[in-house]
Amino acid sequence: MHCPTARIRAFSLIELLVVISIIAVLSALCLPAINRALISSKTAICASNLRQISCGLNLYAIENEGYYPLAVKQGSTGQEYTWSYAIWTYVGYTGKDFNYPENDLQGNTGRDKNIFHCPVTKKYRVKTLNTIRMPSASGSAWNLFSYAMNNAPNYVNSGSPYTAIRTTQIANPSKTALILEQDENPGNQFVFLSYYGLVPHNKTSNVLYGDGHVAQLRAEEFPPARGFTDAGLSEFWSGRPSGN
Repeated sequence: MHCPTARIRAFSLIELLVVISIIAVLSALCLPAINRALISSKTAICASNLRQISCGLNLYAIENEGYYPLAVKQGSTGQEYTWSYAIWTYVGYTGKDFNYPENDLQGNTGRDKNIFHCPVTKKYRVKTLNTIRMPSASGSAWNLFSYAMNNAPNYVNSGSPYTAIRTTQIANPSKTALILEQDENPGNQFVFLSYYGLVPHNKTSNVLYGDGHVAQLRAEEFPPARGFTDAGLSEFWSGRPSGN
């Protein structure tokens, strides 16, 4: 008995082109949403880093009579003299975990796996870092840090960036910047706005405040730079209400 052979119908060229066109249109429609999701994810990771850093700073203060670490120790260079190294063990790492350049505080290799690296900033090298810099910033990047400590409150309270301050010397922690996204230490209004400030999250920057909350600010939302002891200096930078 002869069985009829089933005929397999192939795509015509026109049908194939139509399918390819549909796939291309769908991809074009989906890509912006995927990019937005990636940006949002990296922004959230950065914010999580800052919240963990806040915990480390507070633990440090508890064990040091209420004092924050200095942004950078006087007359010193190197990572071991920065605020971030001071709280290294307070955020869960051991001394053995700190290993230059594979797992340190600067974005030297991209292999760093600690919370002191923003997932966006660590992908940039010196030559391309200016593409995510504050519009008003003109400094030349060379240290490749992700975060800097605001030392304007040190100036305001003692006249010196090298005198440590207590947590209680920041009048309203919910209004004062503690850690900024910046590729050099230390941070304050002049350094951030004019030299090393970063806006790596779709032209915005994460800020850790003294009370531990993190806010995302656009470049134009940062208060302007004035003198360190000017009565009109924003509480955001100084830690003191305007007029005090």
